[in-house]
Amino acid sequence: MKKQIFLLSSVLLLSACVSTVQSALQDTSQNVQRADEYVTNNPHVVEAAGKAIQQTGSLIGEGMKVTGEFFQGVFQQKGE
Repeated sequence: MKKQIFLLSSVLLLSACVSTVQSALQDTSQNVQRADEYVTNNPHVVEAAGKAIQQTGSLIGEGMKVTGEFFQGVFQQKGE
């Protein structure tokens, strides 16, 4: 009897997990569709975001360059 109860509870638990995974997949699919529609209907927003990302990358690169030059100066002073 204990084995049957354990088996039944396992089946019910797995069934609940499958339902949860199915719901998550459906939600993800809907979110992807909405994102695709938004990108299709608002290309100017996507273009602006691309420019912002490019500018951010440039700023990060400049910051890394300045930091590298600073450390080179510090290490050169220590070596003298």
